[in-house]
Amino acid sequence: MQVVEQIVKNDGSLTSAQGYAGKLREGVRIMAAKLKDHLTDQLFEAILSLKDKEQCYNFFEDICTISELKALAQRLEVARMLDEGCIYEAIVEKTGASTATISRVKRCLVYGADGYNSVMPVLRKGKGSNVE
Repeated sequence: MQVVEQIVKNDGSLTSAQGYAGKLREGVRIMAAKLKDHLTDQLFEAILSLKDKEQCYNFFEDICTISELKALAQRLEVARMLDEGCIYEAIVEKTGASTATISRVKRCLVYGADGYNSVMPVLRKGKGSNVE
């Protein structure tokens, strides 16, 4: 007997987990295509040109509001904690992130473009030195 994992969609219908994963990955490719343009390339080139943490602080202080920067930092901490195996309740308590934010980050870790996963080794290595 074949067991098929199923997921309930927003409209109440069922879909296979495999089909759902494929659609999420397709969505990631579409999102990436929409992101790629001259202005985004320019932003990423500027970020890649930063030489040290102090330059990063200066650049992001100018380009982001404090709230925007804190939201990005919070998402990265959520990703680190999820990667470590922490449960949602512990993540909410430590970071103040909503369960919706945690779910979105989790979805990106599992089905995303591997952006979070590409920086996990750095976060694991630096654990304890930069984490409050």
